[in-house]
Amino acid sequence: MVKGKNMILTTWNCCCGLTSNKAEKIIKEFPSDIYIIQECRDKDRYNLSNYFRFSNWYGDNAEYDEKTGKGDLGVGVFSNSYCITLQYYHNKNIRYFIPFKVFNNEENYTIYAVWTKKEKCNFPYIGQVIEGLEEKDYKNISESIVVGDFNTDINYKNEKEHFTVMIDLFKSKELKSCYHEFNNIEFGVDKEIKTYKNIGHVDYCFIPTKWKVLSVKTGKHDEWYQTQWKLSDSTIDHIPMQIEFEPTISLASI
Repeated sequence: MVKGKNMILTTWNCCCGLTSNKAEKIIKEFPSDIYIIQECRDKDRYNLSNYFRFSNWYGDNAEYDEKTGKGDLGVGVFSNSYCITLQYYHNKNIRYFIPFKVFNNEENYTIYAVWTKKEKCNFPYIGQVIEGLEEKDYKNISESIVVGDFNTDINYKNEKEHFTVMIDLFKSKELKSCYHEFNNIEFGVDKEIKTYKNIGHVDYCFIPTKWKVLSVKTGKHDEWYQTQWKLSDSTIDHIPMQIEFEPTISLASI
């Protein structure tokens, strides 16, 4: 095993499209190697080509957007340092637990981008994460990054039992929550930053336990949330979370 280059990753549910204003805001406050963006559209990455050299996107056209009346929201991955491809073994029946490969001449990682939903799902929200962790074709999860909007908090009504199942699965895969390790706190304690509308800590980043978490930063509520819920190009209901970590790479993968 050898140490890889430090990586900075930011996850954010941008709410109904990644406009240029939102892109400029996230880049300015959270400069990162990779951005995992939920609720963006495929067209957003083309509109933002001046901001990012590389991008990829996945959506299944089942998500309804109140602004456009179309199911065009999905998950985008953006970078100026890594090429990005969707892995061939992606199980489209799980919404959304999406394996992307990010790579350059020196590094190669798998990122499972998460955006759990209730539409057209047998197991809403946290159930999709459990399905993803149990998917037999996802054999490399223990060496991967699992990150995104899980849409669930251990303190939400009727969630604790399923949340515990999910955490136990992450432990069995030898993955840890960056936020909770860095802040040395347990899931569901009062010190958790509420990443969604100040009512739930729902955004997570899990990495292999052998990797070192260097920092975790979240946006400030009064600088990111809108005071009123109004669907517009500037609407924001999640705050971003940025993680810096030091990967450990198997010599066999170099």
